Amino acid sequence: MIDRIKKELSEHEYIHIKYDLGRNKYEEYEVKIENLYNRVFTVKLKDNRLKSFSYNDIITKTIKIKYWFYKKIILQLNCTLYWRENNYENNIC
Repeated sequence: MIDRIKKELSEHEYIHIKYDLGRNKYEEYEVKIENLYNRVFTVKLKDNRLKSFSYNDIITKTIKIKYWFYKKIILQLNCTLYWRENNYENNIC
């Protein structure tokens, strides 16, 4: 199970983490994955702080992860802006 999670994380550069603190309290982070180790992985927050989580946090649903596809979004935005700037009617992006 942990190997599958590590493989999934290794395929992504940026993720969104929702961390369950208990008693209906959450912290949310938009982070860059820094390193994947045997039992934990580290992420870099927007303010350049490092934070670590264990793979068991994912298994026990203490943290929930959403994957981002920055490159796809950026390419889509660039294509859409190009079509708008040139007044094309049909956007084929």
